[in-house]
Amino acid sequence: AGVADARAELGDLEGAGQYGREALAMAVETESSVALQQLAALGARLNRSRDVRGIREFLEQLKTVRRAEWSP
Repeated sequence: AGVADARAELGDLEGAGQYGREALAMAVETESSVALQQLAALGARLNRSRDVRGIREFLEQLKTVRRAEWSP
């Protein structure tokens, strides 16, 4: 999540989305609740840029993961 956040700060929104998706995949694979919380916070910060394809894809994947996390 840190690299994605840094890319966003630098104005590289496509890169932020790409690194966000990669971090999300790792968080799911390792079942890291801390990483998922950090990625949720990143998603909230990036939501205003959802018109950028990479950000939109990250946010959609994040939403899917969060739904699955709350499912029984």
